[in-house]
Amino acid sequence: NLFDEQDSLAYRYVACYDTNHLLVGWKIYEQKELIERWEMSYDEKENIIEADHYNDKDKKIDSYIFTYDDKDNLINLQQYDLEQNNKKIEEVSFSYDSNNKLIIPNEDEIDEQYEYDDEGNWVKKIMYGGSITTIDNVVIIERKIEYYK
Repeated sequence: NLFDEQDSLAYRYVACYDTNHLLVGWKIYEQKELIERWEMSYDEKENIIEADHYNDKDKKIDSYIFTYDDKDNLINLQQYDLEQNNKKIEEVSFSYDSNNKLIIPNEDEIDEQYEYDDEGNWVKKIMYGGSITTIDNVVIIERKIEYYK
């Protein structure tokens, strides 16, 4: 729950779990009005594979798709904007070391490269930890921007 400056309840978060104790959804209320909700789906190994976001009109507005490797490590996360004809607007890839530990580059050692669209906004961000030649030390974020004219 989130309280405002007068210590009054501003937002209430309600989590929903299934019989296996997996988070299958949550709802966010402002005062007593439902303003958004989320639903999650899992595979047979209890890995989250999809998270769907709904607005206050109960319309699905975006969706997150999770992909795993054969060791159940999350390797890819994609976000789709359903209000823009299911456009992929962001993608993040994850890398792991030989012990299946997520590789998180030291901030001092992060080298970033960007690719830009014709409007000058970055559409692909590549972060290398340590050495740019170490391929398993990479995080790639892609985003798609729709311009209205």
